[in-house]
Amino acid sequence: MASQFKPLFSQWYSIQKQTDQDVVAQIVKDGIHILIDLQGHTSHNRLPIFLYRPAPVQASWLSPGSTGIEEIDYFIGSPYLIPETEEKHFSEQVLRLPETDTCFTPPDFELSINDLPAESKNFITFGCFNKLIKMNDQVLALWCRILSAVPNSKLFLKDKVLSNPKMVAQTRQRFKHYDIDPSRLTLQGWSASRKESLQAYHQVDIALDPFPFQGHTTTCEAVWMGVPVIVLKGDRLLFHAGENVNYNLGMDDWVAENQDQYLSQAVMFSSDSDRLATIRRNLRQQMLKSPLCDAPRFADHFSQILWQMWSKRMRTTTDS
Repeated sequence: MASQFKPLFSQWYSIQKQTDQDVVAQIVKDGIHILIDLQGHTSHNRLPIFLYRPAPVQASWLSPGSTGIEEIDYFIGSPYLIPETEEKHFSEQVLRLPETDTCFTPPDFELSINDLPAESKNFITFGCFNKLIKMNDQVLALWCRILSAVPNSKLFLKDKVLSNPKMVAQTRQRFKHYDIDPSRLTLQGWSASRKESLQAYHQVDIALDPFPFQGHTTTCEAVWMGVPVIVLKGDRLLFHAGENVNYNLGMDDWVAENQDQYLSQAVMFSSDSDRLATIRRNLRQQMLKSPLCDAPRFADHFSQILWQMWSKRMRTTTDS
């Protein structure tokens, strides 16, 4: 991805092999006004750099939660990702972009949306292309309730770990524990390209979002392929990712308040193939017209956030 990002910046440094002290010295030398963390507490993060406070304003964006670092001043989110009632979970001051915290860039290749699979197969196929590790026991139990409540329905799971026969056998056994016959599962592993991966949505009628660690890119990709996603309303940042997508799409009725409603939505939506077919035909255009794909609008909102941070810094400096 680096080759795609580099042309967008006036300067570009790889800090992977540099010490924290060297990175801090470079930041100070370059006179960075606002330093932004894009990882939070994930693998190979460089959060210790922020402890030195090499920039006068420091923020975190795209992090899976609060950094807990007092030297990081702001956390950039959205109204759906961080409701006011959840600000208490953040050590940073929460600043909200007005609609979404990220923008989806459509694939750079043509891939058409097919007709609703259920119309030719005469059964509903639910699907989830998130990492299998997100399918915890609660998620599994709920999805099995859905399969039991929707006659002849099937579930399509796709993740690179399902290229491993042991993981396939283990997954089938987990569903068998809930009396779900293995024949109702389609388990697919690694795809050679993103296009091939997206084409797999041609077999899916309705996508199911896991919880509490919800999908984001996978949710956007499902929507891009005309597949609506049922998501569960959450109580923390990682548990709001699906809401953030659906609310920005105007798909409020695909956000379930609780697990029982998640089940009832799956049953209700799967029983109305005409509605599903209409959604499938229109969902990509609906997405393209939404804040999720409006890059200039998003960039303008992000710019305003940056100026808001810097203006506050200037006022504070002047007052002191």
